[in-house]
Amino acid sequence: LLIPSWDTEYFEKPEIFPVAGVGSMVSCQRMPENRFNILIEGKSRARLEELPQEIPYRQTRFTLLNEQPVTDPAKQKQLRIELTEGFCSLTDEIVLPDPKRPLGYLADVLLIAAGVSLAEKQRIFSILDVEARVHEVLNLVDQAKLQSSRCNSARGRSPQNPLWN
Repeated sequence: LLIPSWDTEYFEKPEIFPVAGVGSMVSCQRMPENRFNILIEGKSRARLEELPQEIPYRQTRFTLLNEQPVTDPAKQKQLRIELTEGFCSLTDEIVLPDPKRPLGYLADVLLIAAGVSLAEKQRIFSILDVEARVHEVLNLVDQAKLQSSRCNSARGRSPQNPLWN
């Protein structure tokens, strides 16, 4: 991912974020107008090191990074419950995340659904301590719920101030 403001210096080789995801392509569908719908399943995080550019495309070397898992079973169970509640708060449907999926994976999926900027997603995605990442994602979900409740409580009001419309 290119660091924000890349659009003003695109041809001058803008900086990239140092942490990226490594994954496997699950599916690829050809769409109209030579577009593709590609589904990637994340497998790991990696630290990127950009190599000197000898061909028209940028190249990096990567080192796989290890996450710091949550080792306490009671804490794992509690965080899994909180993540499930986070999923449910974003939809009217009942969501039952796959119990075989690790906590970090569930946090990443919820982060993708959270509707925040790419830079914020990248910041949280780069956190290798799974418990800390889960808490960051849950904080985002709590903020989204708070904003939503504020919007819902403002509905139906018609004050003099047009900014409320």
